[in-house]
Amino acid sequence: MIRNKILYSTAIVAVLATGGALAAHITEIGQKGKVFSLEEISIPAGSVIRVVNDDNVLHSLILNSPDGQRANLGTEKPGEHMDITIAQVGEYTARCGIHPTMKLVVHAR
Repeated sequence: MIRNKILYSTAIVAVLATGGALAAHITEIGQKGKVFSLEEISIPAGSVIRVVNDDNVLHSLILNSPDGQRANLGTEKPGEHMDITIAQVGEYTARCGIHPTMKLVVHAR
């Protein structure tokens, strides 16, 4: 329930930041072998990252935003996915709370 509220709030911020238009750009990142499919990406602000658990283990997503806020977005079972709207320009870092060596750097421009 908390994860849904965080994602909903993030989506509202993204919609407001884009003048009411929904983000059309979706980048899919996989999780397999206890690593993200990419280590670093560059995307437009307002884009959505779809994190897909292609692994056979549970993952937990922690997102650090450019303003220093840290959000625990919850867990993903194998086969599940999570959509994250990257609302503002800056550098984000995503990590797995269960497997801390998993790291994804997101540059939002």
